[in-house]
Amino acid sequence: MQRRVLAIIVLLAVAALTAAHPARAEGGAVVRASEARINFPREISFRLDAESSAEIVDVQLQLNTPDQRYGAAVRNVRPSFTAGRQITASWSWPRWGNQLPPGALVTYRWRITDTDGVVTETAQSSVRVQDGRYGWQELSDGPITVRWYKGDERFGREVLAAAKESAARLHDLQGVDARFPLTVHVYGSQRELFDAVPGAPGWIGGIAIPEFDTVMIGIEPGNLPWGRRALTHEMAHQLVFQMTAHPTLGSRVPTWLNEGLAVVAEGETEARNRELIDEAVANGTVPTLRTLSTPFSAQSGHLAGVAYAASESAVRFLLERYGAGKMRELLLALADGLNGDQAARRTYGVGMDQLEDAWRIDLGLKPFDRGQPAGIGGDEPSGAAAAAVRSKHGASLLLWLGAALAALAVVAAAGGVWIVRRQLR
Repeated sequence: MQRRVLAIIVLLAVAALTAAHPARAEGGAVVRASEARINFPREISFRLDAESSAEIVDVQLQLNTPDQRYGAAVRNVRPSFTAGRQITASWSWPRWGNQLPPGALVTYRWRITDTDGVVTETAQSSVRVQDGRYGWQELSDGPITVRWYKGDERFGREVLAAAKESAARLHDLQGVDARFPLTVHVYGSQRELFDAVPGAPGWIGGIAIPEFDTVMIGIEPGNLPWGRRALTHEMAHQLVFQMTAHPTLGSRVPTWLNEGLAVVAEGETEARNRELIDEAVANGTVPTLRTLSTPFSAQSGHLAGVAYAASESAVRFLLERYGAGKMRELLLALADGLNGDQAARRTYGVGMDQLEDAWRIDLGLKPFDRGQPAGIGGDEPSGAAAAAVRSKHGASLLLWLGAALAALAVVAAAGGVWIVRRQLR
């Protein structure tokens, strides 16, 4: 009997739930149109047309970039619309810098609420960002895909071969591995690349967007020798990110190390970089690694050039002194979530400051004095020398204080004698 009663209760509950669902659906909004339009290179524009028997008072657009390796998360935006029974809502997602590169997948859904409190959610839709202004060709080999529109198939195969050579060189010389597939978008000129990356500094030759496994680069078919160097540079950024990105922290590679690895990957030091580092050494203005830990894109052309030259010099020193195996260990330590100094201690047995001092000595400079306010360079002592200087300054301060106290004692004694004499009179 009890089992029969329980069965009846379960059936009634299921019937109630089944009956409730159609009632909610009948009272919701009806979507007449929903679209996402790629307006490359400027934006993605979203538009919704909907109507309801009750006034629509709230519309939300839920967005995500699910293929983004670090930082992907649902974001809710409220598009522009006027409340009513029939509404048109719209919102635009602007492209800027490394946001929403070609190949990025964007998913979206609408959430519509009326005055009765009924919520209608659309099914999830998706759109893939592409630069539809050109007729792209595509070739793939293993994890590397190359897309281009200017030049014949031979040019595309040469770029693909250069990308594969770059990956092999990074593995052999720097211990950097490719972990995921990547796509190289080759624009027909630097000008056309700039147009495709709103907000990028005018001196870049390419850009890596590691979170989307994407490289964008401008190579004219007749300038492939330069293009090989630039491609190798950007691929180094891509592969270093793949190797070091922590699931929750992202990639914590200092800028100088990231850029230095990329420049070294290009090949022999260029004459201009050698001139810049030699000039900085002669003038005592070699940047410190701390000042080279912020993005170079915010710097002017000359300062950016010095930053790249110094970063290359520091990385070449580490590779020549300790080898590619240690560099690989350093990157893996960063992948484990350690900061630069912790990763250096685990890999080399000394902190980043000590590695920097060794590099400066190799350049013919003195170690840097970190006990004083830090500028961008200077030949101040550090380590034991700095400790000696601080000890000397401390001793001088003690002597000065002792002398001052002695003087005060003399003044006090003289004052006491004067008071006694006054009293005796």
